[in-house]
Amino acid sequence: MISGQSEEKLLAWRRGSASRARRGGSMLLALALISPAASSLAQSPPPSGEGDAAASAPQPKFAPLLGFVVQQIGSMMFQKVFKNEIDGIFKPLVDMSQNLIGVGPEAGNGPANERLVPTIGYSIDQLDPKSFDVLRTSSLNEATASLKTGDVFAIRYATNLPGQVRLENIDPAGQINDLGVYTVFPGATNRIPSDHGIKLVGQPGVEVIRLYFFPCVPGGPDMEALKSEFGNRLPACGAGQNPRVAAAAKGVIKTRSLQNLSQPDNKVSFSGASDYERNDVTSTALMIQHVKPE
Repeated sequence: MISGQSEEKLLAWRRGSASRARRGGSMLLALALISPAASSLAQSPPPSGEGDAAASAPQPKFAPLLGFVVQQIGSMMFQKVFKNEIDGIFKPLVDMSQNLIGVGPEAGNGPANERLVPTIGYSIDQLDPKSFDVLRTSSLNEATASLKTGDVFAIRYATNLPGQVRLENIDPAGQINDLGVYTVFPGATNRIPSDHGIKLVGQPGVEVIRLYFFPCVPGGPDMEALKSEFGNRLPACGAGQNPRVAAAAKGVIKTRSLQNLSQPDNKVSFSGASDYERNDVTSTALMIQHVKPE
């Protein structure tokens, strides 16, 4: 449940460049929004030493499909399809792509510029409850992080294709709560909430954060590069929440499940769909094991 927080503060979760849609009813979460104590929030990736350690691990397991996705991102970077440089979630993989194990022609069944493999990567940062600086990035065991009552955290996620991402929380009591719909761009890391922290309160148990990802091309005059790259292969997002995203969240249409894609870093989780078809809404979930303090 919300602990002493207003709905107005919850609406501050929306990302500046994102579109947001809410369904009726109150947002009752087992997660409490925390107002920032400082004027800005550190949103940098974890310390650089962690990525170096993962890269130097002997014979890391790396899913060929994820290798294909990383190569595709690298190719699009070279073609300047992206407006900005890749940051955060995907960047370490792109940087080490020349040395990935298990990456080869078998990773894809067609040219990199033809096959689309919707992929989401995400991580959970535990924050200082006062400064909201990143204390640590939680380890993910089978897409599950373990946090204690009172811990403050934020979720970072990125996609390899443009589109819309809808997030919802299912708390231990089974209450489903809308966390918003956001426009996403390839390789760009998004943060939920954008400039606040989320505090674990209420009943311990498993908190599920479900992500619906609908690959589509955003509108706007500055989207020409994306339209040129994806316009013939992805539908237009349209204004506001795309109806297919809303239908998927309501269970009216079936989603295409994203499957876990292994890679060396246990603090980031990636999921992708090799059988994607145009107009599919894909879905995956991350879980937080909410436990009582010792």
